[in-house]
Amino acid sequence: GHLAARIPAGGKLVELQVKDGNNWQTVRHPFYTRPNGKYRLRYRFARFYIRNVRYRFRVRVLRERSWPYKAPVSSRVRKLVVKAR
Repeated sequence: GHLAARIPAGGKLVELQVKDGNNWQTVRHPFYTRPNGKYRLRYRFARFYIRNVRYRFRVRVLRERSWPYKAPVSSRVRKLVVKAR
């Protein structure tokens, strides 16, 4: 993904979240983007599914002292289907 804002030299703190019922849960732990605002996070689904499962993800920009923009704020939701094997 990519953040379209002026990013601090050390990157911007964000977290990947997944929709779990009515709540959003953080996947792993918050992480920093690259100084150009780009980020990549690999995740391996550990279960074997007997039917296709749909997940909804978003990225949440966290509040930091040096961040001049509104925070926390979330991205658009992206959908992912994990296909059963």
